[in-house]
Amino acid sequence: MTGIQSGILAFVLWGLVPLFWKQLNGHNPWELVAHRAAWSFPLLLGVVLSQRKTKPFLAALQMPKLWGTTLLLTANWLLYIWLTINGRFVEASLGYFIVPLLNTLLGVAFLGERLRPLQKISIALAGVALLFPLLGDLRYFPWAALAIAFLWSFYGFVRKGLGVEGTVALAAETAVAFPLALGYLLWKHAALGTPREALLLVGTGPITVGPLLLFGHAVTRVPLSTLGLLQYLGPTITFICGQLIAPEPIPWHRAALLGTVWLAIIVYIYDSIKNRPVK
Repeated sequence: MTGIQSGILAFVLWGLVPLFWKQLNGHNPWELVAHRAAWSFPLLLGVVLSQRKTKPFLAALQMPKLWGTTLLLTANWLLYIWLTINGRFVEASLGYFIVPLLNTLLGVAFLGERLRPLQKISIALAGVALLFPLLGDLRYFPWAALAIAFLWSFYGFVRKGLGVEGTVALAAETAVAFPLALGYLLWKHAALGTPREALLLVGTGPITVGPLLLFGHAVTRVPLSTLGLLQYLGPTITFICGQLIAPEPIPWHRAALLGTVWLAIIVYIYDSIKNRPVK
């Protein structure tokens, strides 16, 4: 499989993941996050061992910042699962549409990066978009989407500071979460339920690890600028799936919000293509 194929498949799977979580809407989000950590860790540990990356894995476990990234990741998982099992696909997708714009702001605020003119326009448009819910109904203000964007962006920002390869870092994070997750499941006497439920709950591990491995295969073979554009596949697919399977009402202020955010993204993508390094 080529790098571009792996990247596309990874983002397509991430876009379809909410449909998986929707099948488990009879379980509370805390339980699902615990299952996700509990079943992901053995798989990731197997990958680390098979790739002979035990030393960096053990070194990562000793980093204090790892507790911070684990907390941010778990909170992101919890909120995202809560949105999707409740059929709020629009907010779930909106959060990840905002992430690249927020990442750019973090680069300016903490890394001294400078915005190009079109990037400034895209950021300004995203800011204007958030005013529309204030003109309509505050109940539709996308608090959860913004929280997802902030959690994921800060998670990426802090994890970047670890200087640890992605799979190894996630294995270490799930190692930290594993005893807590297992303890929670035992405390709640969480059962796997019917064979179908058991298969889905155990599947929270592969559904987490699979796209990550595909992305890891792509990131070393595909230019980052290309991956940056591919990342919009995920939230786009999530939004489409939500509207096809469980259509959500979209009042005018939410439609204006989505439309303006998408305009901001188009400007951002155009700027990324325009400034892509020429080989």
